[in-house]
Amino acid sequence: MGRDIKKINRNNGGFASTQGGQAMIAAVVFFIFLVMVIASGLVSPMARDYKTSNLNLQSKQTYYSSESGIEDVLYRLFSNIEVDENEVLSIGGGEVTTTAGRIDGVMHIGSFGDSNGINREIDLT
Repeated sequence: MGRDIKKINRNNGGFASTQGGQAMIAAVVFFIFLVMVIASGLVSPMARDYKTSNLNLQSKQTYYSSESGIEDVLYRLFSNIEVDENEVLSIGGGEVTTTAGRIDGVMHIGSFGDSNGINREIDLT
C-alpha cells in the first residue's frame, strides 16, 4: 500500500500537488478585492448621509438659537426690562446677535445666529 501512495504522488494523479498554492493565493486576493469594493460601495453613502444629517442638525440649532434671541428681546420688551439696541447671546455653542429699534414708529427686531459657520437670520416687525 505504501508503494501506491508514492506512485500517485509521483504521477500528480492524486491529491498531493507540487504547485505551491499560487492559485489559492490568487483566489484569496481576488476575493479580498471584491469584498473591499462592495464594502466601499456600502460605506460611501452612509458617510455622505451622516455628513448631510449633521449639517441639517447644525442648521436647525442655529435657526432655533436665532429664534431664541428674538424671544429674549420680546420678553424684555413685554416685561419692561431695558433692551440695548444690540444684544449678543451665547447659546448652544453659537452666538446670536439681536438688534431692536423703531423705524417710522414700527418696532423692528432682527436676530442673526452663527454656529460653526452656519448662519441664520430672522426679522420680526
